[in-house]
Amino acid sequence: MPENMIGKHIDTLHQLRNGEIEISTFYFKQAIDKGGFSVDENHLERFRLLLAMQYNRSDNDEPLLRELLEQEILFHRAASLTLYKQSLEVCMSLISKFERVEYVWLFLEAKLANIRTDENFELPYLVSAGIKATYDYVFTSTHELKNEFYECMGDSAENCFISEQELIEWKEQQSGYYPAVLTFNTIDDEIYLALDLGERDILNEKVDEWKALQTEWDEKTYLSASYFATLTGNKKDEIWAFEGAYTFKSTPWDKVSHLLELSRLYLENNEAKNAWNKIIIAQNYLPLVEDWHGCGLGWFIVERAFEIVLLINNSEDETGIEAYKWGTYEALNLNYRSAFLLKKMVQATTLMNDANGNSEYNAMLNKEIKLEEDEMKRLRRR
Repeated sequence: MPENMIGKHIDTLHQLRNGEIEISTFYFKQAIDKGGFSVDENHLERFRLLLAMQYNRSDNDEPLLRELLEQEILFHRAASLTLYKQSLEVCMSLISKFERVEYVWLFLEAKLANIRTDENFELPYLVSAGIKATYDYVFTSTHELKNEFYECMGDSAENCFISEQELIEWKEQQSGYYPAVLTFNTIDDEIYLALDLGERDILNEKVDEWKALQTEWDEKTYLSASYFATLTGNKKDEIWAFEGAYTFKSTPWDKVSHLLELSRLYLENNEAKNAWNKIIIAQNYLPLVEDWHGCGLGWFIVERAFEIVLLINNSEDETGIEAYKWGTYEALNLNYRSAFLLKKMVQATTLMNDANGNSEYNAMLNKEIKLEEDEMKRLRRR
């Protein structure tokens, strides 16, 4: 039953409503991960709470939702410039139901939190309390974001970029995207909810259940299986499914692209020989790809060869030697060599004791870095 998956989080919501736990338990709590990026240690628990609020609604939740939206904004401001989490959208959808004009500023702050929130923001939120009512409120306000509102929506209610009919249709769509009643139409719905809730055991169980239900395996089914295996962290199943999807590829471009991805999966699984075998197969189709040395597909497949060399990390290994020879030959035929590729080439020459290649590729790398630095300076002057 749907309630079984969300039930314990609704219990937590009831405790919050009854004052048994504090809302601060779900506040943004910044930490820095191993990659040096800002993360929120309380994000998952806050998202679980928001989903519980979606499926167990109360008119008394408004002040709680306001605080949670403020925390989502803090989280997105502090995080990577490209971060956009569904929790922010769920929170905005829930609080917009109260149709209060003063929330226009919170919505704008959410929009401006980072690049991705700005790109993904749905403008109807800004007038979700009503177009005329919102414009009347903004007109009398002295808020610092007042001009930003007009830039986003138009200089008056009459000139609003969103019509009354469009606002009505948007609200209907929102009700469909974020329903008040939890129902599962397919097992896929159960998988995605388990993923949102961070319920790993349930996620694994549901993915296994989905796999057992499949009777006909086509490319779409294999790719779904590969994706679900990614969610559960099952690299073996991910590779198996991606191998299955390859059998449905027909054009040289599609074959090479898929083989490149397969080699990546094997590389991530520390299977260098299998990764190289995929590149060997791809070599049969590369001549059929027009100007493959001059496109990204060609650049990446040559780069993959050097990644395989570096993973093997043995100058006497036959697979490593073969990958190195092919990579160095084809790299010189590319019409562009990025700094990323050149750095791997330099590392590989050191590993393979290729002094001449090391000198040559170091010179190429330094030249490319200089070009990139000059381009950055030019862009800053614009």
